[in-house]
Amino acid sequence: MPPDRVLVVGGSGRTGARLVRRLCADPTLEVKVLARDPAKAAWVLEQEGRPASSSSSGAGGAVEIVQGDMLNLDAWAHILDDVDVIVTAVSCGLRTDPLVLLGLRPAPANL
Repeated sequence: MPPDRVLVVGGSGRTGARLVRRLCADPTLEVKVLARDPAKAAWVLEQEGRPASSSSSGAGGAVEIVQGDMLNLDAWAHILDDVDVIVTAVSCGLRTDPLVLLGLRPAPANL
């Protein structure tokens, strides 16, 4: 059975990096991280004991870092075709509501 593919948005932040470490401990998962700054994400994940790469390494391997700004969905939406689960570790507020960003909920009028 192929591994479940998980995309972590916000995986290079304090909470997100710890979440990525825990997800990587599960050999049935393949983990990707969406990051604005891949170099920072690689450094943060290495501090958490997870090697990072810019290409897919499969379950139990390095975390794949995908460059992208979560606010620019058009730029990274193509990677969603290759993902089974999306987890967000972003500090959410009105401007970063994942349902608004994915077009599943209208944006509040005050934005």
